[in-house]
This record gives sequence, structure tokens and C-alpha cells, in this order.
Amino acid sequence: MKRWCVGLFCAIVLAVVGGCRRSPTAPTDSGAPARVVRVAPAKLLTGELGRLSPHLDLTATGCLRLDAPDEDLFFGFEPELWEMGKPRTLGSSKSRVRGPSEVSFSIREAHDSKGGRVYRLVTAVATPSGQGASHSYTAAVPEVSDMGQMSRAVDLAEPRELAEGEVVPVWAFVVRTDGRMDGEPLEEAVKKARWALVVKARWERPENR
Repeated sequence: MKRWCVGLFCAIVLAVVGGCRRSPTAPTDSGAPARVVRVAPAKLLTGELGRLSPHLDLTATGCLRLDAPDEDLFFGFEPELWEMGKPRTLGSSKSRVRGPSEVSFSIREAHDSKGGRVYRLVTAVATPSGQGASHSYTAAVPEVSDMGQMSRAVDLAEPRELAEGEVVPVWAFVVRTDGRMDGEPLEEAVKKARWALVVKARWERPENR
């Protein structure tokens, strides 16, 4: 039993740090200075890893493929909690990347010491060298009735190119209480949500930190 649990734990780590199913992306010219970093939606926990999904007790997951050049860059996250169309920052983090990399997100529902509902957001980066980094954030979300509540994860609709310093929403978990859950693109879905956890991304060169 102990050996099985250790194996399950290792599989979870591999899934969250570097477990994205890659989407086709255009090659990056490794000899040119970085002008943009291309981000493309991908899937987490696919194939054999999909069998672990019921055991992880995750509310939502997401994944992105980064096409970055072969030079050191800092890729950062700026998560926000949106309530009725108004954002509140949850912090920020940066990780060093070099070359094509993958980032993943997961949300797990929990409760604070007073019994209030909170969500734990984890962001992770995996590089081709096998190195990785993760950061976690805790958000106390608005208390709303479960009756009529609908939720979903929202990915980027298509690949997008980010210029240095540009801050762009790349993934979100949205909750609505109006009985509707349309298929709007990410930014529109966030604005219409009762509340939402939004992950924004940016990158910069080390010398510009």
C-alpha cells in the first residue's frame, strides 16, 4: 500500500510539472534575439495520466506550451481574483525559462480556519532541462449559493504572441450564478462571471528586471 501511494505521488508531480499535451506550434529562431514568446493552449492529464484525474481532487486544471528562444528569460504569473467584473491581485511570481517550456495550472477547493471557502491555485513551470518551479496562491472567494452555480475552466482560444512586458490573461476559472454558461472567449467570460480566478502572464529579459 505504501509503495502504491509513493508511486501515485510521483505521478502527480510529473503531471503538474511538465505533463502538458503539446499542441502543434511554429518553430522559434534560436539565433535571433527574443522579440515575442508564443503561448499556445494545451491539455493536462491526458492519455495514461488521465486515469489519475479522479484521485487528485482538483477543481480545474490548465496548461500552456511556451515557444521561447534559446536564451535566458523570466516568465511570470500575476493571478487575480475577479468579483462582479472588478479585479484584485493575488501576488506575482517569476521563473527562469530557456527554450520551449511548459506551464500548468491547478485549482483545488479548500476551507480556511473559520470554515470559509477558499481556493488554492498552483502555477508550475517545466523546462526542457528537466528543471521546474511552482508557486501557490490562496484566494478567499465570495460565498454564493450552490443552487444555480456553474463553473468551468477557460483556456486561450488560440495561440498568442506576447511582446516583452505585455501582460495577458492566459487561463481562468469562472463561476456564474445566472444559470448560463456560454462559450465566450477568456476575457469576455471573466467579465460576465460572478467571480473568477484569472492567471495573467508576462515575460522579460534578465537585464530588464
